Amino acid sequence: TNYPVPVTLTFDPELSTSSVGTNGEGIRFTHDGTELVDFEIESYSGNSNYGNVTAWVELPNLSASDSTYFYIHYGKTTAQSDAAATAAAVWAENSYVVVNHLDDTPTSTDNDREMIGSISGTDDDFATATKDTSMGAGNLVSGKISKALELNKGSANGQFVCLDTENQSDYNGCGGNGDSDVFSGMDSGEFWHTEPANNAGVRSTSLWYKAVDVSGTYQYIFEEGASNGQSIYLFDNKIYGCTSRSNDAPDDVCGYATTTANEWHHVVLVWNDNPGDTAITEGKDSYLYHDGVLAEATQTFSGRDHSKHSNPGALGMVQGSGTSHESNETTESGDGPYEFDGIIDEFRVTNTELSANLISVTYNAEKNPTGFTCSGICL
Repeated sequence: TNYPVPVTLTFDPELSTSSVGTNGEGIRFTHDGTELVDFEIESYSGNSNYGNVTAWVELPNLSASDSTYFYIHYGKTTAQSDAAATAAAVWAENSYVVVNHLDDTPTSTDNDREMIGSISGTDDDFATATKDTSMGAGNLVSGKISKALELNKGSANGQFVCLDTENQSDYNGCGGNGDSDVFSGMDSGEFWHTEPANNAGVRSTSLWYKAVDVSGTYQYIFEEGASNGQSIYLFDNKIYGCTSRSNDAPDDVCGYATTTANEWHHVVLVWNDNPGDTAITEGKDSYLYHDGVLAEATQTFSGRDHSKHSNPGALGMVQGSGTSHESNETTESGDGPYEFDGIIDEFRVTNTELSANLISVTYNAEKNPTGFTCSGICL
């Protein structure tokens, strides 16, 4: 129920600018031809002859065994009065705290958080950043769904996304004393593991990735919290999802799965909090889903105890030090830089444990959006 479905329509004459407006603002969706449903337009381009749109449409019910019909409406050229709230509501039913399509053009401005998220407020608005090669329009490429962010292509180095959202004097460099309400929450004195009160200590972090190479060591796709946090990285033809607390024994515990280069993959790290010093075969399970499933026993593990922290976080590179599956090994950013070479799309975080069914549906819906939904006569 209340599932966000990706919709991609291309070269559709009914979606011309004269039918839906210059930016597609006149588009509407209903689940029965009459009652409007929440939706978000990720991208629109068009002219007087046709239009292209990628949208996320929240359906009240999605059948696993039969076709689900819903409707796109055109003919208006003005936006809904509550368009922003309608877009944010698409994700609210599933407890998302971050939804970022990573489809905005990177800039080099110090205080510009140009990767605008879909949740109300600014907690999921992030900045592209660099330790070496500047980023720009060339980093915005065709993604798994619409556009995505390519990092460290060819001779480029040191490109990443800064996950700090507050008190940062230079988001483009991601240094200093910045923090994030989603990940560290230090400004309020509360770490996110206390919220929500009825589900404390749970996070599900997901994204799509396409790596140039997976045979090397330590390419960090996502990292936050350093020795008191979590990470997703590539190492020796595998993808790892790790959780860490520095004074736990063991301090780092990870799940992993095999992966391949030059193909799109979907990964979800589900971190369930456990008390300090929980044995690796005890406590609540954490998971590393890969391409919608837990195909290997190594993808289930005992997550570490959450601990308040103020370390920076990033997509595409370690910012402080990262969690590691190797015993007594830490990955300091100065020794790396342990950067990810490839494309990242659809970065999301929830404050709940996503169910196996929802993760499977998400993977199958997004691995081929034009095949999951169809318009007109469908066979």
